[in-house]
Amino acid sequence: MIDISLPTLLFIFAILAALVIYTFMMRSFNKRYKIALNRFLAKEIARRSYQRLYPEFKYEVYHIDDQNERYLLDEALKEFETLMQTQESVTSVDDVTEDKAKQ
Repeated sequence: MIDISLPTLLFIFAILAALVIYTFMMRSFNKRYKIALNRFLAKEIARRSYQRLYPEFKYEVYHIDDQNERYLLDEALKEFETLMQTQESVTSVDDVTEDKAKQ
């Protein structure tokens, strides 16, 4: 059997306990960070979308450093533009049918 002294055993236990505590702390920190980042990106998406609709609206633009965040923002804006074009085409079709109904 391996002969391990009590101080060595306590040292190993302390290291394991520190790793477990660190893991739980980092998980909660990362969760909070992701929530804050998602909220910030949602605000940025809304601001950029609003500015495309109303060019006179000005705000301080957030310059994204991370490629994943930039990709997420760009994809969300593309989806917004697609939805706006779809809505405009549906609106124009409704206008045509209303005009025909009036005649």
